[in-house]
Amino acid sequence: MMKPLLFLASLCVFCGQASAAKPNILHINADDHRADGLHALGNDVLKTPHLDTLVGRGMVFTRCYTQGSRVGAVCLPSRTMMLTGRALFRIPGRGDKGAGPMALPTAIKAAGYETWHAGKGGNEYKAGLEAFDTNLIMDHRGDERARSSQEHADAAVKFLRERAKERPFYIYLAPPVPHDPRICPKQFMDMYDPARIPLSPAFLPVHPWDNGDMAVRDEHLAPWPRTAEDTRRQLADYYACVTGLDHHIGRIFAALKETGQFDNTVIVFTGDNGLSLGEHGLFGKQNLYEFGGMHVPLVLAGPGVPRGRSNALAYLMDLFPTFCDFAGARPPAGLDGKSLRPIIEGKTAKVRDALYTAYQHCQRAVRDDRWKLIRYPLVDKTQLFDLAADPRELNNLADKPGHAAKVKEMLALLEKEMRANDDPTPLTVANPRSPDWTPPAAGKKEGRAPGTSSAADKPNVLLVCVDDLKPLLGCYGAPVVKSPNIDRLAARGVLFERAFCNQAVCSPSRNALLTGLRSQTLGIYDLATHFRKSVPDAVTVGQYFKKHGWRTEAMGKIFHVGHGNHEDPASWSVEHWRPASVQGGGYALKENRPKEMTREEARFSNSKVDPSKLPRGAATECADVPDTAYGDGMIADEAITRLRAAKDKPGEPFFIAVGFLKPHLPFVAPKKYWDLYLCASFEPPNLQKRPIGAPEFAPTTWGELRQYSDIPEVGPLTTEQQRQLIHGYHAATSYMDAQLGRVLDALDRNGFAKNTIIVLWGDHGWHLGDHGMWCKHTNYEQAARIPLIVVAPGVAKAGAKTGALAESVDIYPTLCELAGLPAPRGLDGASFAAALKNPAAMTKEAVFHVYPRNQLMGRAVRTARYRLVEWKKIGEPADTAVMELYDYENDSDETKNLAADKPGVVAQLRAILAKQPEAKPQVRAAAGKDEKKAAAKPKQDRAAMFAKRDKDGDGKLTREEFLDKQPDPDEAPKRFIQFDANKDGVLSREEFVTGGKNK
Repeated sequence: MMKPLLFLASLCVFCGQASAAKPNILHINADDHRADGLHALGNDVLKTPHLDTLVGRGMVFTRCYTQGSRVGAVCLPSRTMMLTGRALFRIPGRGDKGAGPMALPTAIKAAGYETWHAGKGGNEYKAGLEAFDTNLIMDHRGDERARSSQEHADAAVKFLRERAKERPFYIYLAPPVPHDPRICPKQFMDMYDPARIPLSPAFLPVHPWDNGDMAVRDEHLAPWPRTAEDTRRQLADYYACVTGLDHHIGRIFAALKETGQFDNTVIVFTGDNGLSLGEHGLFGKQNLYEFGGMHVPLVLAGPGVPRGRSNALAYLMDLFPTFCDFAGARPPAGLDGKSLRPIIEGKTAKVRDALYTAYQHCQRAVRDDRWKLIRYPLVDKTQLFDLAADPRELNNLADKPGHAAKVKEMLALLEKEMRANDDPTPLTVANPRSPDWTPPAAGKKEGRAPGTSSAADKPNVLLVCVDDLKPLLGCYGAPVVKSPNIDRLAARGVLFERAFCNQAVCSPSRNALLTGLRSQTLGIYDLATHFRKSVPDAVTVGQYFKKHGWRTEAMGKIFHVGHGNHEDPASWSVEHWRPASVQGGGYALKENRPKEMTREEARFSNSKVDPSKLPRGAATECADVPDTAYGDGMIADEAITRLRAAKDKPGEPFFIAVGFLKPHLPFVAPKKYWDLYLCASFEPPNLQKRPIGAPEFAPTTWGELRQYSDIPEVGPLTTEQQRQLIHGYHAATSYMDAQLGRVLDALDRNGFAKNTIIVLWGDHGWHLGDHGMWCKHTNYEQAARIPLIVVAPGVAKAGAKTGALAESVDIYPTLCELAGLPAPRGLDGASFAAALKNPAAMTKEAVFHVYPRNQLMGRAVRTARYRLVEWKKIGEPADTAVMELYDYENDSDETKNLAADKPGVVAQLRAILAKQPEAKPQVRAAAGKDEKKAAAKPKQDRAAMFAKRDKDGDGKLTREEFLDKQPDPDEAPKRFIQFDANKDGVLSREEFVTGGKNK
């Protein structure tokens, strides 16, 4: 049976307004106002006569909540949810751009209302405020707070007296009180004697365990342990601010009556979030107790609203559709809030059976009409309260005999509510930390057990991604390389000697880092395919940190942009930034800058012109120009600007990804970096042949390098060409290193060094002539091994080196662990944080990477000693595979394939590889009808293909015509050589059609 509403007096039936006139709506949303923060709501000490009158003539929802927060500033998501009607995990972030959900004032305006806002601008939903016809930002800081309630009321009274009355109004008044600093005129302060104010029955000197955010800013407003004297003083200040606000709200009520608008105005009073004032030893809103952060007052009065109280479970976001009902407005699709009108009308007692709340990644709660469960996954703690018998949550029943079944039931309910609200946070973590917590000393923000980091002061993250950087650096044992800044970074953190990419090519490698998924999981091995074609709902590491309260920013090359691929806006709080000089070009010398783009510029800028028709750029450039003439200097400038700006946001942790472009081709750098080296001192590698016994198809033909004007299209390089390229790679590396140094200096200068995790990661290695190869695109050591350096203050052993195996997909879960976040389910990687604390720790037995060749997939497993590569078609039986095996203890240069010599090792490594899922085929865009029809043909029409490529009709194909738009640009040069039977550098029609074979 439906429970009746608990009315205080006779029920007035909601009749859709007897008058044809639409009601005005006045919504007052106080800052940090507790659910019991009025005399009429149960606080006998408080003096709130005007709001008490509102309670007496209207309806009170006693169980209203804001759904939660992913940041310490609970007011921001609370107000965003209210103004969008969306749930916590579906609201836009602070920096999100583009079309967001419809804001409440937009919907109300469409129903003919004049919309007006006055209130705080900080920690508000900016797009929602900008949708009001009038938007008065009235922030009051410091001592200005003393007059804030008066000035907000002044503005509202002025509007009510001067407005034209042809249209109804919707007023959203958002004063910044009783939020701290709690300052108000003396007349209100004098009303409260701290010595006469009682403490809450739930008062504690210290919260009994670590709730995940014990030392957040708000908690520093009172000393540890909490004292009765200080708590009473803070309560007195809080009550004085509430009374001052109530006084000026009374002036607004008087203005409504004076102007004849009172009787047709629905007045709504809410708080954006609650506040603990000594309860459970807490002094902030960053908790899920009933008289803590999420429980808020909700009072409605006016035409069509009966007098009474409702125990229905409600959210603040329910106001959006409720206001639309009052205004006769059409609510937009996609609202998560539910209109409270059926309850107000007396048609139903509730609109939901359960209600869940969330704070960051560390607290989750669910309640029904009687029971409440709070879960703390990071410390594996659970609380269960019987709210009917224990409304102040004094008695945790979770571990008491006879309540196990109820705990299980409520946990299942919590999981159900989290799924319904798109909350991805796990309720258990693999390695929960100790719940023990030591309060910080006065003036300190540390408060965690020794050896752990504070979740309150979330660590910043600086992720430095470097393009084509191999571990050829001073700190990796190459003294000829001038890399002083990477070397000093290594001295601050842990250097990984056995770190590997998951595929030695830009886009798939970066996908692995940023999604935590290997290429073979995604089914993406090329440059052009965006990862969301495979996993549309993937949550990238940037996106995950953004969801949990970090401001995520990216500049330079993070994802691979070019070749048809693009950025991922969902990952970043603000729009990704690129330098004006794109990667494919960026030459400084006039002779290297043709009027049109170079073909590499066209590819990296996603230009729609045909790259094969454009001039080729030079592979190297030495110009006497400043560092900022090239892209990496510009990227460093932008990173320095972002770090400087972050200093002004002390309460907002950052995740800044800086993507340097060098030493990727072309090797361009200012002259001073070339001058660090003597070209004549560089010698090409002695080993210029592929490993003995290696499959012919395994090496790369370095088609990427052959796209440059000073590189031959076929054949080997001269010694001088090799020296020039090696010199250029070193110069570009030193140039990039200098830009990193500037960024590190800015990090330190702005005071972030002690609380910033730094990761330096190269996306893959690079062949510098070894095995007669250049570029990447192989499964060999020089392409697959990467530099990886991690600085984690308070965790990492500074200056250490570790032999622990690591791969790119491991970085995502490691950052989560270091930041105190539970890693999302389904990642391919595993955290290597243990190796940061103890460099001797071995975190995994093997790492995995792939590289495709024609129709074959080369799947590699790398252990501390061996690498096995299994070459076969995806889905074909294991016995069709061609194997490569290399022993890095005895043959670090990979001179011989040992697969035939060591069948036992091959069997062991294949058993490890067999535990991995079969690689997925390459993801393709859905084919159209013509493409599907063509794909069904049993044979290629090679004569037609020749005619299509022979655009000038001369009966032959140049190398450029042949290579244009080939789906496998690294392998196509090999086929050109094979087809060119007479070796004259062009393909006749017959050579192309027959593949160079005689009929």
